[in-house]
Amino acid sequence: MTTASKTPAAPKARRGRPQGDHEARKKAVLAAAFTVIAEEGYASVSLRKVAAQMGGTTGTVTYYFANKEELLAALANDLYAQYDHLIQMPDDAPVDLDALASNWLTWNYDHSPDLWRVIVQLLAYAPQEPAFASLVQQWTHHFLDAFTALLARGQQEGVVRKDIEASLLADQFSAMGDGLVMLMATDPKRFDPERLRALTAAAIALLKP
Repeated sequence: MTTASKTPAAPKARRGRPQGDHEARKKAVLAAAFTVIAEEGYASVSLRKVAAQMGGTTGTVTYYFANKEELLAALANDLYAQYDHLIQMPDDAPVDLDALASNWLTWNYDHSPDLWRVIVQLLAYAPQEPAFASLVQQWTHHFLDAFTALLARGQQEGVVRKDIEASLLADQFSAMGDGLVMLMATDPKRFDPERLRALTAAAIALLKP
């Protein structure tokens, strides 16, 4: 797979001997943080609330993440990594825009409606915390670089329009996606599966020759 820029690193795990499966417990902490943000909002997140959500203690949370900032950075890393995977294609495979759309729709359907609400809140609060803002910026650049490279390949293969340079198409398409995410977070009933399919098909059509 082609990666145009370095993927941001996740926070390092702490030393020690946690009880149970290390990765499973760590994922449980992230899932609990996700739920707290979805139900109470980003501003309400605390290590105590995350611990209560997962039925553990604050010590369990701080074993994996030293503070709230580190926890939220790990959550953002996890969500961005999932999203980034959607645009990865083998170098020897032709660019398939319809497959990209299908992958995005499948990923969207496999997640709860809370997904976009959480992502929007993470993005909204990022500028207030420099370290977190830097992480979001790194992932954004990584995604846009990878998407630009993919679209440039598509232009060479004749499946992506050539009258607009690939980097501009990547920025435009991503901006449209970000706007859709905000609308889905604030008015989820409007964007049922049928409408999402139609909107995605319309967006992909704009990329084709």
